[in-house]
Amino acid sequence: MDHSTSSTRLDHGGDGNLPGERFDVDQQCMLKYGRGSRHSASQPISDICQDLHCMKERYTWTSHPALEGTLCGKNRWCRRGRCLDKEQSLQLAYQVVKGGWSEWSSFSECASGCLYDNDGSLVGGSTGVRVAARLCNNPRPENGGDSCIGSDKKYKTCTPNQCEKIAKTRIQSFASEICLRAREVDNQLAGTGFQKISSDPEEACTVWCHKRVGGIHSKGWTFPDGTTCQTHRRHRPMYCISGVCQEFKCTSDEEVFILSSSMCPSSLLFSRDKRREVPVGIWQPISDCYFNCITPGVGLQLVEKRPCRYCNTTSSIKICQPNNKLCQDMKTPTEHATMVCTRYSDKVRRLSGFGIQLIQSQDDDDRACKIACQDETVPNRFYLVNGEGGWFPFGTDCSKGDTSRRAYCVSGKCLGFNADGSPIHESINNFPRLRTRRKRSFEINVDSWKDPPVEAGKIHEAESVNFSYPIYVDEFEFTYRNEIND
Repeated sequence: MDHSTSSTRLDHGGDGNLPGERFDVDQQCMLKYGRGSRHSASQPISDICQDLHCMKERYTWTSHPALEGTLCGKNRWCRRGRCLDKEQSLQLAYQVVKGGWSEWSSFSECASGCLYDNDGSLVGGSTGVRVAARLCNNPRPENGGDSCIGSDKKYKTCTPNQCEKIAKTRIQSFASEICLRAREVDNQLAGTGFQKISSDPEEACTVWCHKRVGGIHSKGWTFPDGTTCQTHRRHRPMYCISGVCQEFKCTSDEEVFILSSSMCPSSLLFSRDKRREVPVGIWQPISDCYFNCITPGVGLQLVEKRPCRYCNTTSSIKICQPNNKLCQDMKTPTEHATMVCTRYSDKVRRLSGFGIQLIQSQDDDDRACKIACQDETVPNRFYLVNGEGGWFPFGTDCSKGDTSRRAYCVSGKCLGFNADGSPIHESINNFPRLRTRRKRSFEINVDSWKDPPVEAGKIHEAESVNFSYPIYVDEFEFTYRNEIND
């Protein structure tokens, strides 16, 4: 524009002056919109520091903030988007400015690595993740001022519907594929990989490869964001984010790692004094339908109702219809028990590695929800597995062929259910694994619905299996062994 026919030639020398001191408002408009453009007379001069209005003929445009140093009144000029007294602004030029955060951006679309766990369950293998970001520019730190404190990103889980449309890959298969490729450049690797449980959150999201001569190795490969991970803090919803195992929480959107409303609706965390709009006498679902990909078995979900108009809500569980598409494959109780018992047999002598589901006994109504492992030398002798590692997954059928009753495993107990899908006797208050009390409020731990895998690295003591009280199985009950071959 310096070569236009305008009578005004623009000075690019500057001599140390600010841009707005060299180019007045009319010249700034001309630079932006061409010859004949000028500052709009309808705009107060004090407003130009935030948004300079330019006009040409009959048209007016909102343009851009006036340049630093532009006159915006008597002895006033534009500095950092504000119209300031010149003397005051010269003092501010050397003022220490502490950084401040911008507003959060909206969350991104739901992304997921779509990895399934070893039982073929997507819920147990990974979740979707959405990301929001913010900038440390409100204001930017200047003259040695502190930068912003906190994370510039926050993450929220979501339902990855896109996973139903792509080929299913398990976590271990993903790791082995990486290790197989790595073997092409490092012949010390065996070509198989895995994810391990570690107290180090970075190791828990690292792809580890087996070495040919024993041991493991990694070169920093990590699992995708949203992959389920485990440290030694079990029963917490934890997922890999940027190669680090992070715990996601329900508390509020102010958290950096947030569980979605489907996993943690507002109804899961409430005060006893708070009256929410819950229908009287009608069970309302307050969670997704959780299913452990076991057959015969059912899905279970958390529900609540209000016994009377002014009563607090009551929580329980109910049978629901699961989405089987989220399962890579289905397992029978025998297959699940054998998978667990095989892991124990690798560490504990006297076990064959085969496992079954027993029928209930007169002195133990819940025995059908406890895994039994076979003796190595006596085929009809079995031992119960102690603790949570010996429970069948939530929703496993424990009626053992008794068509007169509907019974399913919940936290190691065999519970009967009514025709409407609600428990006959038990309420959720009797399930400590599903609820953790916190002062006057209580929170339902949705993550505990996903039965944790037996930690192979921790199976090293014979006390994990109850060898003191062997159970001898008759021929009728032992026929359930055939399930694994069906």
